[in-house]
Amino acid sequence: MQPISRSFSKTLNHYTDILKNLMLKESNYIVLQNLCCRNVISNLQHRISNFIICRKNLRFLSSIILSMVINVSCNQHKEFERPLFSELNGKETGLVFENTLTTTNDFNIYKYRNFYNGGGVGLGDVNNDGLTDVYLTANQLPNKLFLNKGNFKFEDVTIKAGVGGNRAWSTGVSMADINADGWLDIYVCNSGDVRGDDKQNEFFINNGDGTFTDRAVEMGLADLGYSTQAAFFDYDKDGDLDVYLLNNSFRAIGSFNLQQNERLIRDKMGGDKLLRNDGGKFIDVSSVAGIYGSEINFPLPIPLRKAP
Repeated sequence: MQPISRSFSKTLNHYTDILKNLMLKESNYIVLQNLCCRNVISNLQHRISNFIICRKNLRFLSSIILSMVINVSCNQHKEFERPLFSELNGKETGLVFENTLTTTNDFNIYKYRNFYNGGGVGLGDVNNDGLTDVYLTANQLPNKLFLNKGNFKFEDVTIKAGVGGNRAWSTGVSMADINADGWLDIYVCNSGDVRGDDKQNEFFINNGDGTFTDRAVEMGLADLGYSTQAAFFDYDKDGDLDVYLLNNSFRAIGSFNLQQNERLIRDKMGGDKLLRNDGGKFIDVSSVAGIYGSEINFPLPIPLRKAP
């Protein structure tokens, strides 16, 4: 066994200098990297002092030091990687919204199983300025429409536009140009009997002047079920948009007779529906189209994929 040679001491000093240079490359991290550097070097010196090294161990220890240099270099690179996303708060953007829930003895998670399912988000250019606007639904508070002003700045135009909603417990929201006039309309699903029979869906038709008018009743789309989401598409290829509507069951899950097949029994209120657009009036064609709509129905989202 021989003590540490001059050649090894020179090698150690060389790698130590490399470590220091790596740590000091970025000025923003000088303090952090110096601390790391000192810890690494101190650890190396401590191990070497307690380890009598002969010439045959030189190559092994050199590889350890080199691996530590590479590891520090990789970690340093990760430190300087920029995050993919940056968070912007409501004060910066103007998107101030919160779906606040308040429980009562008469209305809570025990009385309404979908109490914590949340609301919905609709994205689309409602004023045709080339920017994506945002519509947010709330369960116990008014819904909100935010116009995109550019540079991540938004303006709350809910009251002016008349789209806050007059029903209870809004859930999903869809945007579609239902009358093909070049302006996006907003369809809102409502799903809670909070103040009595007030859960009908709303369809805010764009007037093209920054205001909207609810025409769900006259169009046959003021559904009375526990609606959660609607998807608009031209299912019969006649050039206008039809709608598939998701409705949640009125009954509790534990109340069903599992020995009886109730899937084929259509439920007027709780089942899914396919509604055909006949000149602006929507007709329920679920049975003819073979759409199941029993009260054993607990849907949440509905995705649509454009055909290749």
